[in-house]
Amino acid sequence: MSYTKEKLNGIVQSFVDKLQEGTAPWVRPFALTRGGGDFPINRRTHKPYRGINVLILWLTANIRGFSSRYWMTFKQAQQLKGRVKKSEKGTQIMFWSELEKGQRAECTEGESGLEKSWVLRFFTVFNLDQIEGISDPDGDMDMVLPGEALIENPRVMEFVGKTGAEVREGTVPCYIPSQDRIEIRL
Repeated sequence: MSYTKEKLNGIVQSFVDKLQEGTAPWVRPFALTRGGGDFPINRRTHKPYRGINVLILWLTANIRGFSSRYWMTFKQAQQLKGRVKKSEKGTQIMFWSELEKGQRAECTEGESGLEKSWVLRFFTVFNLDQIEGISDPDGDMDMVLPGEALIENPRVMEFVGKTGAEVREGTVPCYIPSQDRIEIRL
């Protein structure tokens, strides 16, 4: 089996295992990360991950209990003066890049004349929880688990009060525009 097929089969198997446990890996509870369940973001570039990488990183965070939404490569951690903790294992993500190869025989107007193809590359990234010496932009607060007391933030409460929206407890955190109501899970 080729290297690429082996890697892709490993990713698929991780999803299948989680589904067989009865958990859909793409269902991400909002309270698992300090950022509120947001999409994974590269800590150095501040760009959100896209496509299948979002699911891969959510799955890994869920399985391994990571509380940060930030990820980066080993080299990026070094560039930010941080270091990966001893014995930590990274998570493989994929990146497609365009590769130009050879000259085309005929070119129509507006074409570069080069034949293009796509190359799949794998990168290993580490969650910010696995790295020392780099701060988390979302703060250093611990993960809030269901049932724990929440600390009210006066600035947030003032902002919500100014909106005039009704705030009440619900099963899923959301905003219902038709009722101008915010539901939170306590």
